[in-house]
Amino acid sequence: MNKNPVKKTRDVVHEVFYEASQHIDDEFWKNFFIDLSKNKLGRKIHIDDKHVSHVSKRMNFSYNYEGKRPQEIASELRKIISNTMCIYSDIDMTNEAEGLASIVNEFKEAKTEDDWKKVKNKKMKDHLITNFIINQKNKYQLKWSQAKDAYDMVTSALYLFRSHKSADINMVNGEIESIDDIVITATEIANRRVDDCMEEDEVNVVKKITLDKEWDRLCTNVAKRAKVLLCDHDDDETIKKKAKTTSKKATKGRNKSKQVEAEEDDDEGENDAENEVDSPDDVQEMESNDCMKEEDECDVEDEDNWVE
Repeated sequence: MNKNPVKKTRDVVHEVFYEASQHIDDEFWKNFFIDLSKNKLGRKIHIDDKHVSHVSKRMNFSYNYEGKRPQEIASELRKIISNTMCIYSDIDMTNEAEGLASIVNEFKEAKTEDDWKKVKNKKMKDHLITNFIINQKNKYQLKWSQAKDAYDMVTSALYLFRSHKSADINMVNGEIESIDDIVITATEIANRRVDDCMEEDEVNVVKKITLDKEWDRLCTNVAKRAKVLLCDHDDDETIKKKAKTTSKKATKGRNKSKQVEAEEDDDEGENDAENEVDSPDDVQEMESNDCMKEEDECDVEDEDNWVE
């Protein structure tokens, strides 16, 4: 809270901004919010019952302050106006300079250790990568389009594909000297790790599939699933033994069935022979034939007697 608050006057139109000004120590921003409360709108700022907005060709914003506390409005709206409209107080500029100085000191310390892990700020890392690419461009006389491709490749390796880690970056005298498996030359720009993975994927795609092997694999998987569903927890060796035993039993069964069939065929042949001799129809035919023979003999005898 400000120790010397400004007294509220009758020309305050938006009281919430006046209350927000009382939570700001920076005199520049305090007066800025008081002007907003009095509807003294410069720099194309518009205020209504719910929003504070700004529209320009370059940047614009719309801030909804309805239902928010004065402390929140003082903090949030101040940042939005500063970042969008580039409005800074002297204190802001001093703080910004001190922040930049601390960042620069941190960056120098990280560079002296030649350790990529020590470089915490992403802007610092980007600066080192950019310098590395420019050095490679000058060394191999690359075009700017090739340099851009190399920059995109390095950043993708670090942040997108994650194919490289901090240990893969070699630094000398505070600059990137080389990156393992990253090739930048006059004739080649490549990430060996990503390219090798892509080649392996292409080989796997082109790999031929044998239908017999796929069918065997499918049958094996179906059999295993069936075993699981039937709560049969036999291991693979037990399953193989059972399969062999089952095949042997099936072979013996087939041999026995063949022997039984052969014996049955022999029995049927004997029965057929017996049936041919003992059948009533055959007996009657034989008897009738005998009678016919006897009648013929009798007729022959009568003829002989008649001749005599």
